[in-house]
Amino acid sequence: MFDEATATAEELRLNYGSSFMAQSGTYTSTADRITATPVVAKHPINMDPRAFAVYAFKVDGDSLTLKITETTAGPVPNGATLKLKRIE
Repeated sequence: MFDEATATAEELRLNYGSSFMAQSGTYTSTADRITATPVVAKHPINMDPRAFAVYAFKVDGDSLTLKITETTAGPVPNGATLKLKRIE
């Protein structure tokens, strides 16, 4: 079993490798869209000051569904869908 608390930096890199994504920034929203603009990002392509991603979103009770519809590169016709559920 992998223990993050005691893992070395090399073990963390091997375990997460390129699958780990991180960024921080700002967003704006309308009734059914969120536009995210990164300010700090792990991946250099997202550090472009023109970078953005648009997500269609729906809130249903304690669930949030996000579907990416557009990025800096243009429309995303078959974008990934992310479903999140609040757990308390």
